[in-house]
Amino acid sequence: MIKKLVGKNEFINNISRSLYYFILNPIWIFRLLGIGRTQKTADDRLVLLAPPGAGNIGDQALVEAYLERFQEHNILLLVKRKDDFDLSRFSNIRIESVVVPNLIYGTSRKRFFDVLKLKKILKGCKQFDIVGADIIDGQYNYIASLARIGCAILGAKMGLHVSILGFSWSYDKYGIIEKNLEIATNYGVILNLRDELSYERVSKFNKKNIRCVSDMVFSSNNAQYVESMEVGFDVASLGKNFIIINTSALVESKSNGWLNYRLIINHLMEKGYSIVLLPHVARPGGDDISLSQEVIKMFSTQTKVFLINRILTPSKVRWLCSKSEFIITGRMHLAVIGLGQKKPCVVISTQGKVEGLLAKFDLERFAVDISPNMTQDIILRCDEIIANRNKIVDCISFNLDRVKAESQLNFAHIEINSKI
Repeated sequence: MIKKLVGKNEFINNISRSLYYFILNPIWIFRLLGIGRTQKTADDRLVLLAPPGAGNIGDQALVEAYLERFQEHNILLLVKRKDDFDLSRFSNIRIESVVVPNLIYGTSRKRFFDVLKLKKILKGCKQFDIVGADIIDGQYNYIASLARIGCAILGAKMGLHVSILGFSWSYDKYGIIEKNLEIATNYGVILNLRDELSYERVSKFNKKNIRCVSDMVFSSNNAQYVESMEVGFDVASLGKNFIIINTSALVESKSNGWLNYRLIINHLMEKGYSIVLLPHVARPGGDDISLSQEVIKMFSTQTKVFLINRILTPSKVRWLCSKSEFIITGRMHLAVIGLGQKKPCVVISTQGKVEGLLAKFDLERFAVDISPNMTQDIILRCDEIIANRNKIVDCISFNLDRVKAESQLNFAHIEINSKI
């Protein structure tokens, strides 16, 4: 009797679990609506599924890198909200922002109608690209990751050339995401892994249609002078003797109080440096500006700590990085921008992804894990940079041309397809 009850309960649990995943897993919507004829004709429009944006320098930099690369094309940019990205710099490019608020983050019922909208958009297009970055492997939101993979499957089933652009893969596994990523490659979706470590991790469960590239943002080099009126101080007056510190709200939420900015900043000021606090993300649930404001209150009597109390454009961040001595950050794309300007970076690792980025420059030792010793670890890495800066800059310079060339590989398929 007990065995029968256990067996019956297991059966009910399995059914419940299946229904749960069926309702929550968005993949079935994309696969269902992907049924139909493969299109035979297409125009030269490029469709880009954007990252969340809305107050994130990294997301803005990714979209800008894509737009810079394909200024001769008509581009449809799929966004959650109309104002998620500042496109004012690209007024000479034919860009249309298409709002699909529930495609990635909506409920199943609401998503269904945005998937129908996506299918209509993709009809007649040849190329569909999806920004990958750190939002494909499920570490932030696995339902949203599945939805992005679902978009790729839908596009491929419709006969488009589909690519997921430069993304990382964490050491943490989501089997359901791995399975659906493999399904996507079976339909011809190209996976661009942005470092060798991520490539190695993905190739363990899928070897089809994958290639190793580097982050898209390395392909961009647009820099714009930062006016003193924008930031409240004269950056030029600091000379080269300042260090950029990003006080990441993401790191703060995971660090259990182990990260002591007061100790780090005091140590660097004792070495003769000024400090510029640079926020990277400003949106609910991840506001670097609020954290930066808390940190600068600790130094209200100091004249060597400065706060940029706003989110700058990627071009202005790039210029600011070029003037700095080095960078401490918990945000990967600030490190990408900094390394692109040949600046050493100490990067706090939250998901096991920055190691692959730094390994491209043989500098993986400058990835700092979240731990009780992280403050001291950061100070030690800073001291190493100060003592060996020229050698580290030479190391970055030696690898940078190769990394930039690998960044261009994200776009190789688009150029080929546009000529077909």
